[in-house]
Amino acid sequence: MCKITEFGGGGGGGHCSQCINPLPVLLFPLSVAWAWATLTQHPPALVLEEGGIIFLSCTFNGTSQAPTSLLFRWSWKNHSFFHIWSKDDPPHSDLHALGNERISSVVDLQGKSSQLEIRGAQLKDTGVYWCQGSVLSPLPIIQLQGRGSNVTVKERNRVMAPSICPPKNETVLLAPSLLPSIVIFSSFWVIVISICLGYNR
Repeated sequence: MCKITEFGGGGGGGHCSQCINPLPVLLFPLSVAWAWATLTQHPPALVLEEGGIIFLSCTFNGTSQAPTSLLFRWSWKNHSFFHIWSKDDPPHSDLHALGNERISSVVDLQGKSSQLEIRGAQLKDTGVYWCQGSVLSPLPIIQLQGRGSNVTVKERNRVMAPSICPPKNETVLLAPSLLPSIVIFSSFWVIVISICLGYNR
């Protein structure tokens, strides 16, 4: 943007040219739009059993301006991957480098967010998960860090079926009134006694 100023008098005139860089003017409203942006990780803590699904989200808040290009990076323990999503370009990620099909991630431009999902949770998935988000466009580049999500995977409760066999080295006394029942259900008790004998050996 150039501003031309003429000066001088009589027949001898002159002019000076003053050029104004429009870039700061254009960037100013963008800077204001993202000045109060925050990055929220949810949930802050998650407890689940083995085999469950770990689902975490990371969202930009505090601005109504829709970005055209976002980058999210998830990291935990010795794992880390990034995910870039742009309006005019196909998504790009190095998630495949982890070599784990249980892990997936998506980015939502309109929602200004990213979701991390780990299926079939294992005990080794316990840890603190971190999200870092960057607005690549429009300018200026904004980079924020989440506060972390503390994930705890617990061992699955294994319920033991009740046993019909008497404890080992214990004698079971049968009342005489039960003898007719034993005769009637002799076939059933033969099977039960055979199982119990094998159980108590």
